[in-house]
Amino acid sequence: MQRVCTAFAVLLGLVASATAAPPLAGKVDPDPKSLQVSGDDLSKARALVQQLGSEEFVERETAERDLAAMGRLARVALLDGVNLDPDPEIRARCRCLLPKANAEEMNA
Repeated sequence: MQRVCTAFAVLLGLVASATAAPPLAGKVDPDPKSLQVSGDDLSKARALVQQLGSEEFVERETAERDLAAMGRLARVALLDGVNLDPDPEIRARCRCLLPKANAEEMNA
């Protein structure tokens, strides 16, 4: 019985440490203006969103990978793609990328 309790306590400790929030890497800036996306990043993201509708598969895949790497910086362009673009391919790909961008925005 004691072994079961000890194993449970160890397992509980591992789970608690795995789910604990990671320490902040640097100082958090409380100014919301520091979270604004630059015009250059927004322009780049909008151009990449348009490439999601390319006739070339490689261009679509490259644009999707680059938008995923941009994360929260591409969020506005992805929202526009989902809501405003007439191309179903662009809407579908933006819809797939948007949850990650939203999550990064919430973390920021």
